[in-house]
Amino acid sequence: MFAPLDVSLGRSHSCAVTASNKVYCWGANTEGQLGDGTTQPSLSPKAVAGLSSATRVSAGYDHTCAVAPGGQGLCWGNNFKGGLGDGTTTSSVLPVPIILSGVSDIGAGGARGCALTTNGALHCWGNNIGGAAGTGSTAQFIGAPTQVVGMSSGVGFSAVGTAHGCAIVGNNTYCWGQNYYGQIGDGTQAGSPTGGSSTPVQISLNGASTLSLGDSLSCALVGTTARCWGQNDVGQTGIGVTGSAVSSPMGVSGLGPAKAIAAGKKHACAVGTDNSIRCWGSNANGQLGNGNTANASTPVLVQGLIGATAIYAGGDHTCAVTTDGRFYCWGRNDDGQLGTGDTMTRLTPTEIVLPQ
Repeated sequence: MFAPLDVSLGRSHSCAVTASNKVYCWGANTEGQLGDGTTQPSLSPKAVAGLSSATRVSAGYDHTCAVAPGGQGLCWGNNFKGGLGDGTTTSSVLPVPIILSGVSDIGAGGARGCALTTNGALHCWGNNIGGAAGTGSTAQFIGAPTQVVGMSSGVGFSAVGTAHGCAIVGNNTYCWGQNYYGQIGDGTQAGSPTGGSSTPVQISLNGASTLSLGDSLSCALVGTTARCWGQNDVGQTGIGVTGSAVSSPMGVSGLGPAKAIAAGKKHACAVGTDNSIRCWGSNANGQLGNGNTANASTPVLVQGLIGATAIYAGGDHTCAVTTDGRFYCWGRNDDGQLGTGDTMTRLTPTEIVLPQ
């Protein structure tokens, strides 16, 4: 069994780069986000047309992006607010190149995207609500990749949320964009849903190794300690209470040492150093994987999964890879986003066989 090289979960679709560097997507396809040349949904993985090889893939709200050999970034799906990064607002059911070369990594969010180049520069584009692109502009959207303010080099890692972004530069963490729920983590909250920061602000999170952003939720790992912040109406920050937003990074309550973390729309999960998975937040569709649909403000153990190495969170579904290379998904499945061949919700992990 060969583990996928990369996996990303969108709102209602999912994608993976297989061991042979092929890209497959499945689930909702109303905007062509599966990239198969149609707008028909698929209950099982389908190859992205015209993309023979890729190293990275990222599924957004209803569009998808990937990195092809040679540093070419490509996107497909909804382009209403310039989320494809090709300088137009014309949607595409097939991959189109973004206007940027030398791409090493790419991320898709809510009608937007960001790309990291080989020289460590970060560029973003698309929906710019609350300054989500981080370019200093207050325009409604940014049609083509534009450098994030102050990030012309030295960016080691970046993450894209629905309408906010974060990056690690050296030992420091910077975030920008929509901040109504404190999701940029600087200790403040914007006074309106469209408020935020159009330029990066440094937050009190030093030494982070990885970041994962959801809808209005942010999570990070500092060493083996998980920290989350942002909207907390269903306990998605994992701090043990629900209600008020959390505007600064806080430790996830009761979670042991972790080696991977993933934030979805309103839930998050972490892989422990013991290779177990624990999740918290919204569980209306079984996305926490513990066999029921009760929300949890502290981590709960995912059932029936042994030896996890990687975790991925989407709109209301979750997937994981195990040490033996097997791929599992659970949660919401009304659009076939789990890849099980049906539309039945799964409350616990179900193995998905990916093409090689």
